[in-house]
Amino acid sequence: MKKNLIIATLLFTCICIHAQTYHVASVNGNAYVLKNGERTTLTPREILRTTDVIEIGKNSSLAVVDKKESKLYSLKETNAEQLSKVIKSQSKSAINKFAGRFIESLTRGDTEKISYEATVSYKDMAEDLRIYTALKNAATQSAYPVLFTMIEQSSGQTLKGEAAVGDLFFFRITNKSATPLYINILNISSDGSMYDCLPIDVGGTMLHLLVPGYSTVDLKQYPMEFTEPKGEDSFTLIAHNKPFDLRNVIQYFRLNENTSANKAFIGTYKLSTIVK
Repeated sequence: MKKNLIIATLLFTCICIHAQTYHVASVNGNAYVLKNGERTTLTPREILRTTDVIEIGKNSSLAVVDKKESKLYSLKETNAEQLSKVIKSQSKSAINKFAGRFIESLTRGDTEKISYEATVSYKDMAEDLRIYTALKNAATQSAYPVLFTMIEQSSGQTLKGEAAVGDLFFFRITNKSATPLYINILNISSDGSMYDCLPIDVGGTMLHLLVPGYSTVDLKQYPMEFTEPKGEDSFTLIAHNKPFDLRNVIQYFRLNENTSANKAFIGTYKLSTIVK
């Protein structure tokens, strides 16, 4: 009887482990699941098991949610490996904050409704104000080691400070910290106009703009185009450990908001390009 009980317990444990599932929250670049000799592209809301073999391509990332444990994992480039082993090897990728909100938005499909005009269902206006305060202060130093380059869409080469009106490009983001970071890029054109370069999702989760620690991610699915007016365009990367809405930050700048809010601890990096 005791032996049978042990066997039954072990069997139940195996079933529970095998039954543990993860939901794909977002994919940047190329990510695949390998089953029965086939390599299938992963898409948001797809279900994965711990035993599934996944592969994440160069300069790509994959975010998966463990609903049971209310955790999000932001995973970077990896060769074909079981999901459980990838998560274990990238243990610092786990995010507990906002997990409940991520799960709700994922279930509703809000994370897939991405646009520049999205009316987000969640806004931390206080955090947006803190980011504005940090950016407005010229003495603010980057809290995270982050950088970006602009890659010509046609050649795949790095832009060298000059571009023509109509040239297409995408951002390559590098996060040299251990912390997964949410990013967006502020563009200030030669006439002083401000723009948010990357779109946001209805859920306000920014899962599609989450860059894993110690990784580089190409945002090819969000191509940019240089437009009029000609002159110097400046770009500022903003990286934070919490989701934010850059559109609110820009609005504070337009209003020249006076604030006593504390500065947010953000990563920043700046580049300029002459548009001809």
